[in-house]
Amino acid sequence: IERLIQDLADETHKSAEINDQLKNIAESGSEQRQHIDEVHTKVRDLRQKKSDIQAQKM
Repeated sequence: IERLIQDLADETHKSAEINDQLKNIAESGSEQRQHIDEVHTKVRDLRQKKSDIQAQKM
């Protein structure tokens, strides 16, 4: 029975570690998506600015 209790404690610890790793992966993915969104916004703004400049030249 003590062995089963120890095995359960070990599995619980491993499960907590895995949950932490998954949480870190999710947070990292969120940060990457946010960065990509910011880059897309900058690109869109620059394209709009370029378009505005071209319109002024005409």
